[in-house]
Amino acid sequence: MDIATQLVQAYLQINGYFTVIEYPLFEVVKHGGAKTVTDIDVLAVRFARKTNSSKSVRHRTIQGPVSNISDPALGCSDQHTDMIVGEVKQGRARVNPGTRNLHVIEAALSRFGCCASEEAPRLAEHLQRHGSARADSGHIVRMVLFASTGEHAPRGWHLVRLDAVIIFLEHYLETYWDVLAHVELREPALAWFALLQKCRFHLNRMNVGDTANSINPNLTI
Repeated sequence: MDIATQLVQAYLQINGYFTVIEYPLFEVVKHGGAKTVTDIDVLAVRFARKTNSSKSVRHRTIQGPVSNISDPALGCSDQHTDMIVGEVKQGRARVNPGTRNLHVIEAALSRFGCCASEEAPRLAEHLQRHGSARADSGHIVRMVLFASTGEHAPRGWHLVRLDAVIIFLEHYLETYWDVLAHVELREPALAWFALLQKCRFHLNRMNVGDTANSINPNLTI
């Protein structure tokens, strides 16, 4: 798996999303068999949050490595279930032709269980035009581009810079290291940041603009 995709997966999981990475879409051809059309880099769902998800058991609080308040850079709302159709680029902000294909988006939405197959064409067309859409069930579907450079995402997509992802993850591990130091983090990107903490090594945050200022100070595990 691409390292940038691993970073994005860890970032989304900390922000409360269930993720599927490199989701393959294929076309059935004549005389049997199939050919791969494209892979969707990231499909992720975050349910609406109405109460704190922690559960007290025998005076102990059981929680997972997830923030109670999502990173503002993601632009998601607590009031609605949020589904992300995401693309990850180590370079500049651009979208692959496969993700611009209406049939690809339709297939991703219906096969992932986001909506009924009858609703998928309308949602896919609205997503292509506006970058976000509301399903009949009430949840929001958004096209999100994660990229190293660029200030704008095409076709109304929401843009999240990878430097913001990196700084968010490092800040999260730093803030809650007194707890996370005792947890075995198996997700590769989080394990890498944990190793940096164990080595007492901190990334140089100079020359990243105002990205660090967007880190949410109310993170909690």
